[in-house]
Amino acid sequence: MRKNRIIITGGGTGGHLFPAIAMAGRFEAEGWDVELIGSQSGIERKILKNYNYRYYLLNSAGFVGKSVFRKVKSLFKLFDAVFESVKILKGFEPKALLTTGGFVGLPASIAAFLLKIPIFVTEQNSIPGFANRIIGKFAKHIFLNFSSTAEFFEKSKLSIVGNPIRQNIKNAQKGIKHRELPITVVVLGGSRGAKAINDAVIEMAEFVKLDGSLNLIAQTGEAQFEEVRAAYTDAANVHVLKFIDDMAAVYSAADMAVSRAGATTISELVYLLIPAIFIPYPFAANNHQKKNALEIAKTGGAIVIDNYELSGRLLYKAIKENAVKLQNMSDNLKKIKRAEADMLIFDKIKEITN
Repeated sequence: MRKNRIIITGGGTGGHLFPAIAMAGRFEAEGWDVELIGSQSGIERKILKNYNYRYYLLNSAGFVGKSVFRKVKSLFKLFDAVFESVKILKGFEPKALLTTGGFVGLPASIAAFLLKIPIFVTEQNSIPGFANRIIGKFAKHIFLNFSSTAEFFEKSKLSIVGNPIRQNIKNAQKGIKHRELPITVVVLGGSRGAKAINDAVIEMAEFVKLDGSLNLIAQTGEAQFEEVRAAYTDAANVHVLKFIDDMAAVYSAADMAVSRAGATTISELVYLLIPAIFIPYPFAANNHQKKNALEIAKTGGAIVIDNYELSGRLLYKAIKENAVKLQNMSDNLKKIKRAEADMLIFDKIKEITN
């Protein structure tokens, strides 16, 4: 008897790709055959080769925020990507297609619609992206991370389940690790780094290097790695990294995080009960990162600093003021930690496709 099969598509950023990888792991564990579709220009180009899944990379590009010329160019790429997706789907014959967001999900979903393959959507953010808003109109079911996102979709086909998290992240140590000083703060700038956060980390070096109650792990990305490292020369309590290959190990050491407010990072921090200082990326579509961050801050498990207000002095002050509240903040995150989203999504897709 042939195994059930599913295509999972999503990418462009880690925020869309990592939930796709999490769901691939769940379906594989349940005995399904899995293939993935990503974008040639996305982070998946580097990441997916580290996994044992067959995958395809489409030449696709988004429309939002582009010039008229680039929008026309993207439209032609869309037609090509739909044609390529039809060939992939016909060859694999999946029982369902699941998209975890990012523009690459649009051509794959159009192909699935044309071939009458059931389509499912996960939406991580508080405000859905362009592609998921379109796909949601003809999807069989939509899985949400935030309850506030329900206003954007047809209510009859929604489940609020949280965000799928990779198994290795789930295995990381949860909660506050250091009941006594020093505490460990991890600064997450994303794969490309975050200039405003890096600049603040450099500015607060004069305080951090003299602070025996604080250990700092700063992930900078490529561009400012040398600059940040130079600011902390001979600082025994600070580790500066370009990238973090083993995110679970870093989470297992962290008592607090300083981060942008992408939905996947937020979900991982909430799952692991790690309090955070969120600095939302101000140019995210529809300012969704700020809304993501505020959803967590209102529970008392995080605070939010506006990107335009950020400085080294302000960031250091926020770290010190909240260091004494970490256990309470971690306990507050328990109130919003959801059940295993990957299992809930799997069960629903299996139910509908059967």
